[in-house]
Amino acid sequence: MLFAELSGGTALCLMGLLMVVGVLLMRTSRQLRRGATAAASKGASLPRLVPGEATLPADAPKQLTRWEVSLHEVAREHTARLDSKIVALQQLVITAQQESARLERLLADVTRADLSRRSDEAASAIAGPHLTRNTAPPRVATAVTQAAAIQGTADSRYDAIVELDRQGVDRAAIARRTGLPIGEVDLVLDLRRPQ
Repeated sequence: MLFAELSGGTALCLMGLLMVVGVLLMRTSRQLRRGATAAASKGASLPRLVPGEATLPADAPKQLTRWEVSLHEVAREHTARLDSKIVALQQLVITAQQESARLERLLADVTRADLSRRSDEAASAIAGPHLTRNTAPPRVATAVTQAAAIQGTADSRYDAIVELDRQGVDRAAIARRTGLPIGEVDLVLDLRRPQ
């Protein structure tokens, strides 16, 4: 079908082109076979490259030998630089881990001290002037003081929410000022509003 549409001159040119391509392919394949045969016959005389051993034959040009030596020197220098940077990085990681552990210990100490201070304040507020924390049973005093401290903090926030609502501040602004979610502000106002 394709050949039927071609004129005589075009068909002749196409056949000539196919013949030239065929001849070139045959010549190339012959040359490749000859090169492979020659390389195989010389293969016995080529030196085998073994890692860690000299990679150049003894009769190599001096310039090639110099290049190989300079490449080995560059590789050695870069390896040394990398090794020193790895050691420095490992030291930094160890230091960072030590500092992280130290900061966690300090944070735990501060949290314990803050809870202790709050419990002391709450115990003195609950017990009054005649009862101190030292005279109350330790477990009961600690539990009561922690609960009172938490309740006192929540009540003061809720009172602030109600007061800001009385002043006419909108609920989103109240949430921003008190640091509470707007849903909690809505809940407090809905529960405290008279029905």
